[in-house]
Amino acid sequence: MKNDKLAFNLPGSSENEYSHTDPEGLGTDSVYRFGKDARNGTSGLFSVENRGTQPVQIYNTQTETSGVPDVTMYDVETGSTLTEDSPSLPLSTGNQLPCGLEIDTHGVPVQEIEYDVTLTINAVAASD
Repeated sequence: MKNDKLAFNLPGSSENEYSHTDPEGLGTDSVYRFGKDARNGTSGLFSVENRGTQPVQIYNTQTETSGVPDVTMYDVETGSTLTEDSPSLPLSTGNQLPCGLEIDTHGVPVQEIEYDVTLTINAVAASD
């Protein structure tokens, strides 16, 4: 098992290091989906690979949920969100699952400081 970290930074209105752009950040009461790597045009913002010995189902859990956007992984091929109640289809050994991020800002208070949201990607042995 490899515990790599992956970080995404969505610029807000106070960030000005993005030359020739004027980022405003995420809007309120909105849902955003990021599902493509803009640098090379591939499907999926990132991929999860099964390096184990048996098929697994993939889903994410969000550590903090109070006062922060709801962030969920989704399968870019099916569009299905990957939650504990609705994990991926079984992912065979050696295969990859291209994923995107869905960010829901409904009911989240506007604040000047950045939100810090941590997701854990879970891989559980698929049941027969």
